[in-house]
Amino acid sequence: MRLAVTRDIKGTCFGFSQEEIKYICSVYDGRSETIDALQERWPDRPRWHFSKVGRKFGLAKTKPPRWTEQDETFLVMKRHLLSPKEIAQKLGRSEIAVKLKLRRLGYRWIQGVNGFLTMQAVSRLFGVDGHAVAWWIDSGWLKASRFSVSMGIHRARKIAHDAICAFIEDERYWHLWEPARMRPGSLKEYAEEVRDGRTVFLTTGELGTLACYGHSWIRVLIRRGVIKARKRGANWKIAEEEGHRFLREYC
Repeated sequence: MRLAVTRDIKGTCFGFSQEEIKYICSVYDGRSETIDALQERWPDRPRWHFSKVGRKFGLAKTKPPRWTEQDETFLVMKRHLLSPKEIAQKLGRSEIAVKLKLRRLGYRWIQGVNGFLTMQAVSRLFGVDGHAVAWWIDSGWLKASRFSVSMGIHRARKIAHDAICAFIEDERYWHLWEPARMRPGSLKEYAEEVRDGRTVFLTTGELGTLACYGHSWIRVLIRRGVIKARKRGANWKIAEEEGHRFLREYC
């Protein structure tokens, strides 16, 4: 309840005129966004002037609503798609409250810039090293562009959400990542839906254990073309179907 609006305001406060005080009291609710708007109107005034005016005329700070399970789910699922400011606006909370809540839930913020994700954010998203993401981009598998502003020696790369979805959908790159290692969120759910339990990949050690061979001999068979495999960095990935074929024909 805005008590200051319903009673006469006499005198001044911090040099504000009575009309200015009436306006401040008509919009003041204690939120950071409101104080920011007031400071844009009076840029020469510090923030605490507006807080003091509000307290002096009986305007209590509006207590934010309790976090619901739906709010927490939205925050976790959208943290890599929307900025903290956008999530705060959709939930009707302050940006600081959104960041603190995410930290208390045990999640890290996956930072994006203007609708794009940085390489570091993508590496956290897929649960891989940043060099792996750079390799995907340099190989042309994951489409990316450069920021217009340099960050260090080089301009940082940015990856669009559509490019990440296209990378997830392409079966040629399924050996490069695993849904189980991805961060919880809507993209992980989408990846699990796309994969739908298909095309599980085995390492040379796992196939060697099933075939009672050493992993070095499995590598020799791969180089000879007996086993079809895909290279992932310094390691080989064998599709589960190919592993079953090898076991049936040679074991």
